[in-house]
Amino acid sequence: MRGLLLFAASIQSSVISYNEDWRDAFLKYDHVTWDQCNLANRAWLMIVPKIRKYDLIILLHSTNSNMDYVSPLLKKALQYRKGKLLIFIGNEYKLIPEKLDMVHEIAADFVASQLPQDRADWLYDECSAKTLSVPHALNPDVFFSREPLSRRKIDIGERSAEYPWYIGDVDRNKIPDLLIQIMDYGFKVDCSHDDAKRFDRQGWAKFLSSCVATVTTEAGTSFLEKDDRTRLAVNKYVNENPSCTFADVYKLFFEHYSNAVSGKIISPRHFDAVGTKTCLIMFPGRFNDILKPDEHYISLQPDLSNLGDVVEKLKDESFLQKMVDKTHEYILDAHTHNRRMQTLMSIVKNSF
Repeated sequence: MRGLLLFAASIQSSVISYNEDWRDAFLKYDHVTWDQCNLANRAWLMIVPKIRKYDLIILLHSTNSNMDYVSPLLKKALQYRKGKLLIFIGNEYKLIPEKLDMVHEIAADFVASQLPQDRADWLYDECSAKTLSVPHALNPDVFFSREPLSRRKIDIGERSAEYPWYIGDVDRNKIPDLLIQIMDYGFKVDCSHDDAKRFDRQGWAKFLSSCVATVTTEAGTSFLEKDDRTRLAVNKYVNENPSCTFADVYKLFFEHYSNAVSGKIISPRHFDAVGTKTCLIMFPGRFNDILKPDEHYISLQPDLSNLGDVVEKLKDESFLQKMVDKTHEYILDAHTHNRRMQTLMSIVKNSF
């Protein structure tokens, strides 16, 4: 089988390690002979005349996360393919109308969503493509333990970006207050939301392996919409009211939001931490029905009411070791990219 792997890689995307992880996963799948093309440069123009020779075409998340790279010419070319087409959707919290239109325009055979299956079915219910829930996974070749917990120099480490206000997320806003309180207990903390202090994939793996624990949250939005109406309204309001605060935005647009559909998902960073045997501290969530509270991660209540219990667990090295070992074994067995590829490609191959 001849396959074409489309992705978008740039200097800016080098801190988004899962883009590289998924690309590596496909290239390691040796039942397909892959050509690959980076849509972030003009080399993709050379691919257009060859589209019809491929049995399978894959568009990774990076091609459409911000809707920057799939040009009208490429969309047109993809319509004339002979093979099957599978598209992974990135950033399933914004530009949803544009992404739904693109799935229709390129006549995708499969949509790979990061959402749980029930949420994905809801979001793509009007698409003719078969919808598959394909959450992120562990890349054990990159994310593995380099140091035992007893020799790690950082108690709690974290790197993340501030979420756009239109997501309406309050959980990440609680992390700075949590970290201040954690430091009062004498823990060494190395956390930042500064883009300049983020790492590339190898740097992130080494950093995590120097941390006993990390604090993080579910990714995505609690207010998933097909029409982006709230995102557009929030952006308009912020532009017109530059002195407003997130509290203003939340009260106006989200506090009384009715019948919300959750778009919360498990994040690549959760798997990264599991791979390096770094203990996860998180608010309870669904996590694509993969991670369970107080079994795979230390559960912290959103009001921080059980912070004392969390602190005691962080001080118990034996408890932490058992938790990270058990979680690592579970994820390594069932939720690696290799496992995802086996399931995904079996579905695709059976469609021919």
